[in-house]
Amino acid sequence: MANDHIRHEILVCGISNAIFNGLSAWLLIRNGPGLRWGGEHSFAVDVIATGLLLPLIVALIVIPLQRSKLNKGKLQAIDLGDNSFMQSLANRFPASTPKSAGLFGLLGMLVIAPLTLAGFYVFGVYYASPLQYAIFKGLWAGLIAAVLVVPMVLIALRQPELRSNNMGLLDNKSGIVTGSGQGIGRAIAQSYAQEGAQVVVSDINDEMGEETVRLIKEAGGSAVFVHCDVSDEDSVKALVETALKHFGKLDIACNSAALSRGSGPIHKYERGIFDQTLEMCLTNTWLCMKYEIAAMLEHGGAIVNISSNASLRGQAYNTAYAAAKGGVNILTKSSAAEYGAQGIRINAVSPGVIRTPGLEKYFEEQPDKADGLKKKAVLNRLGEPREIAEAVSFLSSDRASFITGQILSVDGGGAVR
Repeated sequence: MANDHIRHEILVCGISNAIFNGLSAWLLIRNGPGLRWGGEHSFAVDVIATGLLLPLIVALIVIPLQRSKLNKGKLQAIDLGDNSFMQSLANRFPASTPKSAGLFGLLGMLVIAPLTLAGFYVFGVYYASPLQYAIFKGLWAGLIAAVLVVPMVLIALRQPELRSNNMGLLDNKSGIVTGSGQGIGRAIAQSYAQEGAQVVVSDINDEMGEETVRLIKEAGGSAVFVHCDVSDEDSVKALVETALKHFGKLDIACNSAALSRGSGPIHKYERGIFDQTLEMCLTNTWLCMKYEIAAMLEHGGAIVNISSNASLRGQAYNTAYAAAKGGVNILTKSSAAEYGAQGIRINAVSPGVIRTPGLEKYFEEQPDKADGLKKKAVLNRLGEPREIAEAVSFLSSDRASFITGQILSVDGGGAVR
């Protein structure tokens, strides 16, 4: 579908250029004495007009056409893939801004006009009649514009404001979501993309991470997958560097990856299992923040850590996990105080009992536990991953610009029961 839209935009822009360039050539040259080198000013004016017509056509035809499709629900966003040049261009030159119109005008002057001149020389149309010249000029300039307009169309279709009648919470932002191969992490990555962000999906499971990227792209979002073991510093460093390479900046991040290694009474708990749980729930969050913050120091940003209600009330027989998530809460508050002056907001979301694949598997093994877990919330139901994701997207957005160092419970009232 997106490719059909691209072909349509190219056709429209090419034909528009052909008509306008042919008409301008006819009007200008028809009133001038000749087409040869050294002739009157009409030829030079026509060449300049060739370059200036492109931004006018973009502003008067292409963008209104896209917005018409948007209103009819026919416009689909496309993904720029791994093309770093296109990603950089998309970040800096939205198709609907005056700055971008100036860029395309410059492209027209520097590229379309010289190529048109070259075509005139190669095909010897300097000695043609005004009508022949106008026909050739229209066809030639239209073809060149259609070829050059492909990047412009990609950028225009990529822009978040053209994907939704309402501006997304995270338009023009780039972010990382760790542990986004399934469950809450996947929902957060999807929410980031739905709200307009470009997302680096990160997980230790490549197959599941790639599946998240596929789902995001099918919904019209932009995402890339990066394998990352968040317990390994080199892997985390490479993750952030990849985000910067793909998108040119890092604005937001959600540290969702965590793993509890076991449960049981303290007097029977193994030291190794306890250490592993701290490593995978607390140390990995600190490690991710270390490199995320470094990437945000120059321009600010927002980080959301995923905690747990176990950190707020304690949890019998799950002391290692509860302690680790309690550490995440204090890490969140301390780092928020440390980096607030640099414009970096850091918060945490504390989920209650959420319907994740792991919980579903638990219910299959112990169906009698389902009702008891539902009753942990005053709303008397389980939470859904998207409900956590929406809270994370809000805290990551500029609408939460005066919120930092907070632990937000999204638990259906579980923390107050």
